[in-house]
Amino acid sequence: MADPKIRHMKWWGWGHEDVSFSDADKPKLWPYLSGELGLEQVEPTPPVKIDDVHLPAAKENAPFVAALRDALKEDQFSVDKKDRLIHAAGKAFRDLFRLRRGQVDFAPDLVVFPASEDDVVAIVKAAHEHNAVLIPFGGGSNIAGCIEPKDRDGRFIVSLDMCRMHRVLAVDKKSLLARIEAGVYGPHMEEQLEAEGVTLGHFPDSFVHSTLGGWVATRSAGMQSDKYGKIEDMVIALRMVTPSGTIVTRTVPNTSNGIDVRSLCVGSEGILGVITEVTVQVHRVPEYKMFEGWLFPDFESGIHAIHECMRHGTMPVITRLNDPGKTALSAAFKKVESPLKQKIGARDEVVPRQNQRH
Repeated sequence: MADPKIRHMKWWGWGHEDVSFSDADKPKLWPYLSGELGLEQVEPTPPVKIDDVHLPAAKENAPFVAALRDALKEDQFSVDKKDRLIHAAGKAFRDLFRLRRGQVDFAPDLVVFPASEDDVVAIVKAAHEHNAVLIPFGGGSNIAGCIEPKDRDGRFIVSLDMCRMHRVLAVDKKSLLARIEAGVYGPHMEEQLEAEGVTLGHFPDSFVHSTLGGWVATRSAGMQSDKYGKIEDMVIALRMVTPSGTIVTRTVPNTSNGIDVRSLCVGSEGILGVITEVTVQVHRVPEYKMFEGWLFPDFESGIHAIHECMRHGTMPVITRLNDPGKTALSAAFKKVESPLKQKIGARDEVVPRQNQRH
C-alpha cells in the first residue's frame, strides 16, 4: 500500500517493524526484575523467521472470490503469507507467545481491503450469498481472541481490513461534529482533526495501533475519559452494513422515543455488522496543555486527593494513580539521566516537607 498513514503492526509483536525495545539505556530495569522475580539478565529471544512459520493451507471459495473480482480492484484482496499472518491473531500475551514461536493454528483464507462503504456492501452481500465468514479488522490490537473464529467447520474465513477507509469526511465547527470513516488509525484521525482546530479527545492505550471503528465496536475507554467520556458518549450517529441492509442512525445527540439502535451497535464487537462511518462529538483543541506528576506518602492519600478534586469540580483531563509497585516498575524503566538532571533530582529529594507543593 502506498499510503504512508497505513502501517500494520509487526506480525509477531506490538509496534511497527522498525520499532524495537532496548534495555541498554535503562540501568535500573534488570536490578528491579532480579529483585522482584529472581531473573538473571539474558539476551531477548528473537521470534522465528517468517519463512519458518507454517500457515494452515488457505481454503477456496470460487463463487465468493468471483463476486469480489466483479466489485473490487485486484489490489484489494490478498492471499500473501505475510498479510494472512498479520491478520491471524491479536496481541494478547497468549497470541504473542505462540506467534514468536511460529505456532499459528489459524490464518484467514483471504484478506480484503474495502476502500468505501459501497465496497463493504458488496463484500457483505457476497459473504452472505456464498457462506463466507467475515471478521472485521481494525488495527489488530485485540487482546480477547476475537480475531480468531470459534467455528472452524470448513467455512471460508475472510479478514475484512478497514485500513483504507481512513478519511475525516467533514467537520461541522458550529455544532462540533465530525463524520469520519471507521478504519482510520488514532494518530491519523487526530492529525486530520487538529488541522480543523478540533480533537476527539479519545486516547486509549492502543491509540497508535487501533481504529475509530474498533473503538466503537468494543466500547472503548480512553485516558482522557474523565473529561470527554468513553467512546459511547462521543458517538452521535453511525452507519453499519449488515446482510439485511445498512443501518443509519440519526445525527441527533439524544432521542426520547423508540429503541436506541445506536447503543445496540456500539459495543457489538462486529457481530451485527461492519461499522463504516461514525459521526462523533469533537472539541476545540485546548489552548495549552500542562502535565504534572505528584507523589503521595501512601495510596490512600492519593485516593483522598482525587476525591477532593471531584468534589470541588477541578478534575484533570487525565488522572492516573499508581500504587507503590507500579511506581517502582515505572522508575525501573527510566532512562539514563544527564548529570544536570541527576543533580536536580538529588536536590529535590531533600526539599523540606513543609516547602513541598501538595
